[in-house]
Amino acid sequence: MNFTDEQRKTLVRPANNDLIIRPLLKREPQCGRSPQLQRAERIRMSRKVFPIAIAVLLNLSIVPAFAGDDLPNYPVETWCSRVSSISGTKSEMLYGGCIDQEQAAYDSLKKNWSTLPRQTKEWCDRVARTTGGGSYMLLNGCVDQESAAKQQNSTRRFQR
Repeated sequence: MNFTDEQRKTLVRPANNDLIIRPLLKREPQCGRSPQLQRAERIRMSRKVFPIAIAVLLNLSIVPAFAGDDLPNYPVETWCSRVSSISGTKSEMLYGGCIDQEQAAYDSLKKNWSTLPRQTKEWCDRVARTTGGGSYMLLNGCVDQESAAKQQNSTRRFQR
């Protein structure tokens, strides 16, 4: 590999003996480049890196972590507060109804969660988290629909 003098100043050789170029700690003027051009290059580079970093962070936050057969832990009170305040001020009636429905969905899921296929658990958890923190009502609805679709698809055949 051919490196410029600038790059040679930043070479690092870690334990695995691969060469890595580290960023300069001090911004030294680059030969023949105006500060405006250097700034434009940094902005252009950050526009390339920023979307990748966001995508990585989003993927990490979406991937569910399942500990055995435990149901996911959703912040029900936060979700119900958001739902009951959708029109601006909080409705106690909506909040109470939301908590009751979330509890009923949780209780229903708890009975058969350990028997569900892992694929269904992961997919439906992602669906339930699309609202933010998660909803047991959405999770339960997704599980019911996935189970029904699996049963229907077992007899479904394409005909020519």
